[in-house]
This record gives sequence, C-alpha cells and structure tokens, in this order.
Amino acid sequence: MKYPSSKHPSTQHGTGHVHQQAKPRLWVFWSLGVLFLLLPQAFAQSAFKIARIEIKHVGPPSASDELIRANIRTKPGDPYSATAIDDDVKNLYLTGFFYNIQVVDKQADGGIVLTYVVQGKPRLTDIKFSGNKKYSDTKLAKKLTSKTGQPLDEHKLFAD
Repeated sequence: MKYPSSKHPSTQHGTGHVHQQAKPRLWVFWSLGVLFLLLPQAFAQSAFKIARIEIKHVGPPSASDELIRANIRTKPGDPYSATAIDDDVKNLYLTGFFYNIQVVDKQADGGIVLTYVVQGKPRLTDIKFSGNKKYSDTKLAKKLTSKTGQPLDEHKLFAD
C-alpha cells in the first residue's frame, strides 16, 4: 500500500524523514560490546598482585641487584600494571648499564612473579692509541669522555 509522505507510519510530522529508532539500540549494543572487550583487560590490570620480583643476569652482571631494584618502581604487593613495568624497563635503560632488558611474567600462587632478565653492556677495559707521535697517551686519555671500567657506550666512543 502506498502512503502519501505525510501519512506514512515511518515519517514524522509529514516531513518525509524516517524515524531512526534502530540507532539508539545499535549505540547501546556497541557500547556494551566495547565494555565487554575492555573489561577483561581492566580486570587483569588490577586484579592480579605482584607476588615477587626476581632478577636474572645474562652474562656477567653489569649492575648489582640492589641497583636494579632501586630503579624498579613495581614492588611486591602492587597490582599488576603493564604501564608501570614499561616505565621500570625505561628507567633501567636510562642507567646506561644494560644492553637488553626483558620482563617475564608468570602466574604463581599468591599472584604474578615478575622476572627481569637483564643483559649488561660490556665494560670498557682498555683504551689504546695508535699512530700518534705528537701527544702522550695520558694527555689524550684526559680528552676522552669514555673511561675504562665504564659500560661501553658506542655513541660516546665514536664521538671520542
């Protein structure tokens, strides 16, 4: 059956515009869908507590466990937070002692065990000069920013 535009049941006040009743329902379903997608992540972030923190060195240690723990904000008993762990990794890199850092999380009785797996930078053990006849090695060494005993910093060494 054909209705004139002003008499059709799906028009409003004869303007010819179709009612949009499906949109509010669609918005509600979309909102609930997003909530259910985000809820497990939010629950995982806050429901699990850190049971303990372990440190594992790959190769010779370049820093003490105490120095590492001093640069980790996450403590046992804190809620698990990926953001806080990322910040901890950044802080450890900023010390200049580490070449590679990984954090392994494992579910255990009482919460999550975080293991910080750290690989230290090699230490600069010796600096030798070759081809120089004009200046003494001692005088040249004083001009360098790289020093023996420090972690190797390729950028500093290249600049020297």
